Amino acid sequence: MIQHYHGRADHQRTAKAWAGATCLLLLCLAPANRAADPAFYQRKATWQESMVASVEAIRQLNLEEPFAPWESPTLRGGEPARKVSVELNGARELHLMVTGCPNPKWGVADWADARLLTPDGRAVPLTTASAEGSGGTNVPFRVLKGRFDLNITLHSGLYEPLRIAGQHYPLGIHVQADSEILVPLEPGRYARFEASVGIDQWAKTNGHVRFSVLGRRSAARRQLWDLVARDFPHALPRRQMRWEQEDRIWEAEWQDAAGLAQRYARAAARVPALGAAAAAATNLPGAGELSAVRALYYRACELADARRELAEFNVESVRLALEDLRDSFGARYPQGAN
Repeated sequence: MIQHYHGRADHQRTAKAWAGATCLLLLCLAPANRAADPAFYQRKATWQESMVASVEAIRQLNLEEPFAPWESPTLRGGEPARKVSVELNGARELHLMVTGCPNPKWGVADWADARLLTPDGRAVPLTTASAEGSGGTNVPFRVLKGRFDLNITLHSGLYEPLRIAGQHYPLGIHVQADSEILVPLEPGRYARFEASVGIDQWAKTNGHVRFSVLGRRSAARRQLWDLVARDFPHALPRRQMRWEQEDRIWEAEWQDAAGLAQRYARAAARVPALGAAAAAATNLPGAGELSAVRALYYRACELADARRELAEFNVESVRLALEDLRDSFGARYPQGAN
């Protein structure tokens, strides 16, 4: 019995030793800890409170914003390219972002013919051609987020050139939304950024994306979405985030809670009665105003989603299925005609 007890104890010690060694091995093999959150990110009890506090922290940093952010409308697959032309005004960096709206599915997007122009008008492309077809960089840039390729698409390794609505582009950056590209700049060296943007032709008529050309401050605000999505991953917060991203609630500058409430009220007008109620609620004091208007905005979004789903519901298919059941089973399916 004593020998059996010691054997059992030895087994337990061996198991613990193996468990410890396994944990150590996993720690060694695991990727390095994620990068620290930016100093401006302020996590609070809710994602909305986190956004408000973080936007205020960004404002306090006085990050440079020498040019007005450029934002495209929502572009769809099959639409012709949109021209981008942004005066840089001595900016030290550019952030090129592509966002899937309402999601990144089929968000295969092109920054075609992306280039910087010098003050004397000379064009310097972000990518240059190469014999292998995979491209090379002429202006240093970093892809901070999303899959990408240079001068070709990501389409199953077929090495297809960039095309937007039938127009071929030999140079450019092809990305999968959601995407962010950082282009460092030497102040004064370049005067303008230009590109043609759109969903690549291989997506056909699929996909909905927005393109953005941002300075440091606007990019910092946009980066908050990834942080709150990470920290508030449940279904309801994610739905709310999707609505607010689509309506661009947080993109432009705002000074106080009243200004933010007015944005919610305008977006709630997709349902006129709720829009009117939200506009009236902007007269409430302080935090009560913002929370009341936001609740009305969310209700308007819910109704708009329900209306869209109803419009997309295929009533004719259901009718035909019921008729088929009636014809196939007769009296055994007496409700088939109703």
